[in-house]
Amino acid sequence: MAFQPDENAYAVNYANTLLAGLNLPPLSDSPLPDIHPAINNLRSGLQGPPSGKSKTIPVALADYADGALLALKGIAQDNTLKNNLPESGASLLGERMALFNSQTGQQVSAGGSCHVFKTLDGYLAINLARDEDTDLLPALTNGKVSAPIEKQMLGNIFKEFRIEDLIPRGRDLGLAIASVTLPDYNSFDNWVNVSRSITSQRPSASAPPLVVDLSSLWAGPLTGSLLASLGAEVIKVESSKRLDGARRNEDDPAGEREFYDLMNGGKKSFTCDFTTQNGRQQLLQLIECADIVIEASRPRALRQLGIHAEKLVAEKPGKVWLSLTAYGRGAATENIIGFGDDIGVAAGLSALM
Repeated sequence: MAFQPDENAYAVNYANTLLAGLNLPPLSDSPLPDIHPAINNLRSGLQGPPSGKSKTIPVALADYADGALLALKGIAQDNTLKNNLPESGASLLGERMALFNSQTGQQVSAGGSCHVFKTLDGYLAINLARDEDTDLLPALTNGKVSAPIEKQMLGNIFKEFRIEDLIPRGRDLGLAIASVTLPDYNSFDNWVNVSRSITSQRPSASAPPLVVDLSSLWAGPLTGSLLASLGAEVIKVESSKRLDGARRNEDDPAGEREFYDLMNGGKKSFTCDFTTQNGRQQLLQLIECADIVIEASRPRALRQLGIHAEKLVAEKPGKVWLSLTAYGRGAATENIIGFGDDIGVAAGLSALM
């Protein structure tokens, strides 16, 4: 594995790339310590505890997280609020693993839900994060798996199948499933088609921006938490029928609640029933008022609630819509299910390692 001679280059270059996209000047200097990217990955917790056995990540992921946080600090106008942000982005990557003392494994993710199985023609990752996912395994395997399902027995069963058969069937069933291979990066559709600078029509530039956070678990809530640290008014929105999955963890209920509080402390909270007309109307009104919307749903799910991101953004110049999806928006793949670990596999990280 070879990194650039200038060990801070990854973080600073990435920060400057992000700032350039906003037509902002580059950083004048870097406050980061001189740490090799491989050491930064290890210290972040991405590879599990330093004393444990793990493979070295061949990408400077922790440095890129540092770069993203440097860029955020670069656009923050209030130096006092800027001090509320963590010292490094890398420290954020391993917070959940540290909280639960999770261990990395060769065939199972640190969270325990994503499994890698050998097939006739390679390796397959399946994320069984929801109770209903396990119930879909008999259909995925044409009845080879039957209740009661013992996960330790699945390895022998998947050896009878080919990836090219399992992935289309699994996605049709709504499973988060991916092949452990390097994807064809040149085949990806552009997710961002237009780059332009616009002026917000917010009533008062001095008032803090209103952020509506519809996301759950980690990535979206972390984004909202960072914005709250910079003074934004952030409202955490949940469906009363399906609360944020970070609220519960059967193995460690107290620990999971601590993680939920870590991600959502400093936010206001709003819960409504998305299945009722009144609840959907309340949700739409809140989103219409927002300056920034954070969501991690498949586009189809929001459209079924009467929420059309493209229309809402067009109606309010300056509104920012942050959409965290598994396989992008506007493409044939936009409604494919995907969670954290299996998406890392689909992006090629496991194959690289």
